[in-house]
Amino acid sequence: MLELPIIFHLREDVLSNTFLGGNLGMGFDVGITYHFSPQIEFTGSILDLGFIKHSKNIRNFTAEGDYVLDGINFEYNPDDPIDYWKQLENDFKANVSNEETDDAYTSWRPMKLNAALKYSFGERRNKFCYAKTHKQYYYNSIGFQMHTIMRPLKPQFSFTSFYEKSLSQSIHTKFTHTINDYSSAIFGAGAALQLGKLNIFGALDNVFGVRDLSTVNNISLNFGFNIIID
Repeated sequence: MLELPIIFHLREDVLSNTFLGGNLGMGFDVGITYHFSPQIEFTGSILDLGFIKHSKNIRNFTAEGDYVLDGINFEYNPDDPIDYWKQLENDFKANVSNEETDDAYTSWRPMKLNAALKYSFGERRNKFCYAKTHKQYYYNSIGFQMHTIMRPLKPQFSFTSFYEKSLSQSIHTKFTHTINDYSSAIFGAGAALQLGKLNIFGALDNVFGVRDLSTVNNISLNFGFNIIID
């Protein structure tokens, strides 16, 4: 029998850049849930609150000045060809000063703010939680949610109203309508199914966008399952 050894070589820079590389930062999330009554619930969260200190493999480029291009008058001469693009590059550099540095800098994460208010109504049921304690829930609920991303130029807002319907103790559905900077008619749908210890869920955030994907700005489909261990 011929045995061939298998040797793996892992580059040192790959390992150092993957775990605690030179560009380190800090961030955290925080959230809160408050029940005004058994039927009225408020939730809020702050996500991605933090920064990154960039100190390795940095190349900063700056350019300052004014440049007006009136076009290029091409003249064809096979005996003496002219490199017009090189002339344009040299002319641009002569009129617009530019600089390259490797100075470290800090970038802030795009912080996300969420707030939601939900009102539950209809038939009230009891069920066992995973800790073997009773929990009351309602078969219907409505509410709205505000989602904000802090962009560099201005905050980006979206508002969502939703309706949740439990068809049984094992089947739950949710329907949403969202308004943002790009559209005022974004409808989503989701469902979750409980089969013993197995939880299956799926959600589509732009139902009507499936008809013509070329006309939508954003669409996403999520599907997965959870195994519940008591």
